[in-house]
Formats: sequence, structure tokens, C-alpha cells
Amino acid sequence: MLSREEECLISRNAYIPEHIYPYVLLISGLEPFYYDPFLFYEKDDQVVLIGYPLEGEFDPELFLKLIGKLKKEKGFKKVSAISPSKIDELDPIDSDFYYLLDLKEVKVSQKTKNMLKRAKKEVKIEVEKKLTSEHLRLLEEFLSERNLGEKTSSIFRRMPAYVDSSPYAHVISARNGKGDLLAFNIFDTFSSSFSFYMFNVRSRRNYIPGTSDLLFEEMIRMAFENGKNFINLGLGINEGVRFFKEKWGGKRFLAYYYYEWVPKRKLTDLIFQGFL
Repeated sequence: MLSREEECLISRNAYIPEHIYPYVLLISGLEPFYYDPFLFYEKDDQVVLIGYPLEGEFDPELFLKLIGKLKKEKGFKKVSAISPSKIDELDPIDSDFYYLLDLKEVKVSQKTKNMLKRAKKEVKIEVEKKLTSEHLRLLEEFLSERNLGEKTSSIFRRMPAYVDSSPYAHVISARNGKGDLLAFNIFDTFSSSFSFYMFNVRSRRNYIPGTSDLLFEEMIRMAFENGKNFINLGLGINEGVRFFKEKWGGKRFLAYYYYEWVPKRKLTDLIFQGFL
């Protein structure tokens, strides 16, 4: 468990989504712990180590020390870790980059401005604090149309518990003139300086061009309103996602390396199962 002092330190310095311990707890059921300067999560026979220090620079030797300490002291059947740089002693099974939007460097091209202007004639943006039955129906439509895998789909389906329990999670909804829900974003303001683009759910059947841009524009407005300096846009994932983030001025922020192993097996004998 975290002390009150540790909770304050984390909320003050969080800069990646995995630092948002209320979110990780509700999504995964894993309990947060702090081993200066790293956050990690554990429950029963599994542990997830977050190698993005909450203070100072990343020290791979210190991170390996934490891994060794937890492997030695507890009989975990599954150990996962993410880090901002490749660790020589370990073999990553996935890699990517987090993207960051510096709010002083927001770029809106004339093409995007035209798209926003057009979409505003047909789409209304609302900020809500709950996921309604309409949101959940759209979520199921979204998942049925995409092959996201059981683990990722499970994370999406736990969104209502996260949104209901967190004072920092906001639902930004887009509706057409009839009031039908077209898409929504989940936006988190947990950190002192950073806000977080957590989820985007949209309909393919009733989509109006520019809707995602309107939702993004509202995230920027809310970030300014909440006194943030940056929006962590999450991982690049694929070319289409990267293009959308970059067209708003998003840039590569930190590298992401994912490791997973069963302690009784060789570290190089890894099977990718996804994070959380």
C-alpha cells in the first residue's frame, strides 16, 4: 500500500498512464507500492514494475535491483516490467513510444481547422462524469468491430468502474443533432502538470468526419482549464494513431519497452501477453 506522502509524490510527478495508481488498481485489481523512485503493482502471484522513475533519471541498475529483490522475496508466477530504455540483461517482447503534446506547441493546420468548422455544424461536445447505458452500448459496438484481444477488451469493459470511482476521469462525449452518441474520450487530470488521453471509443456506423478532432480540441481546452502543461497521448500503437497524434503537434516523448517472464524459466524464454 501507499503512504499519504507517497500518494502526494506520485500525483505531483506522474507523467505516464501507468503512474495513475487509482486507474491501474481499478482496471487490473493490482495494489500499488513504491520503491524509491519506482512504482510497482502486485497481487497474489503477479507483479508489474513501472521503470519510469517518479524522481530523477532512469537507473537500469537500480531497476534490476528492484526486480531481483521482488523475485527473491516473493514467489511470483508472473513478472512484468516496462522501462524507458532497453536493459542489456533483458530481452523486450514489445516496444513503442509514448507521445506527448506540449500545450505551448499545439499545431492546428488549416485542413484540421476546416474539419473542425464543418464538424461543429453537426456535432455537439459534452463533458460528463458518468458512462451511461448509451456509452456502454457504443463500447460494445466498438469492441465487436475490432479484434482487440480478450485482455484489451477486458480493460475497456472495466472503464465504468474507473470513471465512477476516480474524481480525475472525465467523459467527453460527441453527439449528433438528434442527440445520438457518436464517440467519446476518457480524459484524466490526475497529475499536477500532465493530463492523459486514456481511451477513444467511436462508432463506425454513425461517424461524422471531424468528430475525433472535436473531442481532441476539447481535451486541449480542459487541460488548459485544469492548469496542465502537457497531455500524455499514450503509445503510438500504429501508423494511423501516430498520424492523428502528430497532426496536433504530438511528438515522441519516451521509449517504451515491455518485458515479461516466469521466474523459474530463463529470462529469454518470454511469451508476450500484453501489459495489465
